[in-house]
Amino acid sequence: MTVLIENRELVIVAGAIIGNEKEWKPFYKPWKDRLAQDGLEYYKDSYCRTRNGQFHKFRSLRSNNEERALADKVRDDLDAITRRMPLVP
Repeated sequence: MTVLIENRELVIVAGAIIGNEKEWKPFYKPWKDRLAQDGLEYYKDSYCRTRNGQFHKFRSLRSNNEERALADKVRDDLDAITRRMPLVP
């Protein structure tokens, strides 16, 4: 993510989750199962936040707040799955 702040300095933020195959293996099924609950094939945060891409299906006759709540629920559930795994952030 790149952020432009008031004094025009450019800040770049990056992150990673590190683990070996044994640590990653239990991660995949809960992650994929959670995505499947809403018919999603993958997760991309920018799509979740803007309800574009695969998250476009969350745009419907619902209010903007309801759309956001549904998309945020997916994000929060995936975050909880990540936090339960024995991976090093």
